[in-house]
Amino acid sequence: VDSVGYGDQINKENSFKSLVDYIDEQFESYLQEELKIKRDLVSFHDSRIHVCLYFLVPTGHSIRSLDLVTMKALDKKCNIIPIIAKSDTVSKSELDSFKANIMSELVANDVEIYT
Repeated sequence: VDSVGYGDQINKENSFKSLVDYIDEQFESYLQEELKIKRDLVSFHDSRIHVCLYFLVPTGHSIRSLDLVTMKALDKKCNIIPIIAKSDTVSKSELDSFKANIMSELVANDVEIYT
């Protein structure tokens, strides 16, 4: 699922809702196929989301609050793998510092990621 324009709205309060709703719809679709008396899971297209590659902007400081809220909403729905976008544009020491900040914020906010 490509989420082009995610977080670009003026009111970001429910930005993550469309992502969570889409994941729920895919699980519901699969569940409905499993509940059929004559199910055909062999030819059924399984479109469930199993992992989310979550790209973070390398601000050098910390994770944006929108990212924390979104990751918290997604962590019960699928595995999250945070990825620092454009990490080749920052120095190694800045990258290490940013990684440490990310991990401490995720732990402090009880966001479960795939490890």
